[in-house]
Amino acid sequence: MSERLNPTKERTYMNNTFQITTTYRIKQLEDKLADTTETLSLLGHRVTRLTLAIERTEKLMANAKDIQIAVVPPPVIEVSPSILNASHRRDLRSVTERWAVWKRMYNAGITPSEISRKFNCDHGSVLYAKRKGFVPAWSCKEKEALVA
Repeated sequence: MSERLNPTKERTYMNNTFQITTTYRIKQLEDKLADTTETLSLLGHRVTRLTLAIERTEKLMANAKDIQIAVVPPPVIEVSPSILNASHRRDLRSVTERWAVWKRMYNAGITPSEISRKFNCDHGSVLYAKRKGFVPAWSCKEKEALVA
């Protein structure tokens, strides 16, 4: 047979259990509230700094009403078709002419990718020429003569 606690002891037991459980849950909620409060405090500092930065930027923008932005068109560099069509040639004269044009284009502000598109070659070739100062060292024929 199962014995039951008398009603007074049962109520006391239930009250103690409820009190312990409630106390534990309240402690958990207080800890979460403290963490949340700390996080909000940190966020508040960040928001304050961002607000100040926005205000400074707005003041600068208010003073900068007279700023005009000029759009500069890309430079036009004429390249003879003979140099464009000689991109497959490796003789010293062709390479020297091609690299001289690449140097002018690069100094004018044209990117290596744009130069390589114009000459139908890899942009690494333009970067190699730049690394060499746009001055070829020797032609393939001279190189073969050195090896042989």
